[in-house]
Amino acid sequence: MAYDQFSTPSSTALYSEAFFASLTFALVENILYPHIGLPTLVKEWRFCAETQASGRATLVLPNESVPLISALQPILQSMEKAYADGMRSVMIVYSDPILGAGVNFYHFSKIRLFKLVNNHAGHVQSARELLRYIEQQTLLPPSLLESFKSSRILALIEGLWTQPIKSIPVGPEDYQLQPYIQFYRGVVGKLPTLRARAEEGRNAGY
Repeated sequence: MAYDQFSTPSSTALYSEAFFASLTFALVENILYPHIGLPTLVKEWRFCAETQASGRATLVLPNESVPLISALQPILQSMEKAYADGMRSVMIVYSDPILGAGVNFYHFSKIRLFKLVNNHAGHVQSARELLRYIEQQTLLPPSLLESFKSSRILALIEGLWTQPIKSIPVGPEDYQLQPYIQFYRGVVGKLPTLRARAEEGRNAGY
């Protein structure tokens, strides 16, 4: 079996590429997201020859602590060569300030799930903030809000545009236009953050 096939998480796994690609604003509202640990969480690690196939070794749970991407980088950069050398799993020794030391063995595919959880944490948080802003400001009628919530968080935000209107003053008295103007300004104001976090995710890929 080739390395890419062996190390790629199942498309049905929680926090896989397919999971994030199909995640909508409605779903992100109540999603349980793993906790990303401090840089000191990983004390040491090494590759092992045994193939780990248990659920704990292959799947990320919603209440699980995930190593920070900076701690995963050396593992991710070395995994393909380790696979060619006959290695099939990773042993990670944790140093938790509350629970103390612990040891876990992971399939290579779970290491890549850890990476995806790190890469998309900003996207999930930004989507939650954007949806909360729209709902709190009551900027969309119910039908449009439901349509927006059915949109995927990683897709382009569609339906926003500007058009110059002559001879129509836009002041405090134009109360009928204000909700739509505020919605446009509010959402567009948040787009640079979404774009920046998406770029961070792409740059963090290995």
